[in-house]
Amino acid sequence: MQRTGLLSFPRLAGFCSPVEEGTGVEEGTGVEEGIGVEAGSALKRAIPNVAGLVLGHGSGSGPDHPVLTAIAEQLAPLPVLRITFPYRALGGKRPPNPMPALVESFRSQRSGWAEGLDLDPESLLLGGRSLGARVASIDLAAGGSGCGLLAVSYPVHPPRAPLKLRTEHLHNLTVPSLWISGSRDPFGTPEE
Repeated sequence: MQRTGLLSFPRLAGFCSPVEEGTGVEEGTGVEEGIGVEAGSALKRAIPNVAGLVLGHGSGSGPDHPVLTAIAEQLAPLPVLRITFPYRALGGKRPPNPMPALVESFRSQRSGWAEGLDLDPESLLLGGRSLGARVASIDLAAGGSGCGLLAVSYPVHPPRAPLKLRTEHLHNLTVPSLWISGSRDPFGTPEE
């Protein structure tokens, strides 16, 4: 199994909970599902008072990605919304929308869902996998409603371009954050 680890920022370290290899993962679980199970297990220990979780998908996947599905299953009965970004809703292979449109879609879907379930937007944990984690972090860094961030496989930089960092907004985060990354992720390893 690919090892997972945590990335943390000193101000936010109080929220981060170490994910030990194999925690909550059954033998034979695939890498993707295993990461989702570990994320769900860590979240259960770290955030007992969250009202719901909003997750965005990666650029090449959708809301039914195995990691997002495993996280939702691990956190049941906690309400979980798995967002579909606009470019994915159109079907086929398309590039992601510009970041402002993705953030607006994330906010809009989150707001409607929270209102429909009568959930306090400030008690929602926001996050996602890869692009979804980046969108959630940009939303929170810009003052979006939420009580924490779950970033799975955050795209620290494009593959083979470690100097093109996608981290400029992270210093504006004021909520606790849990960062989980595979050790062979081409978008950034735990060491990066």
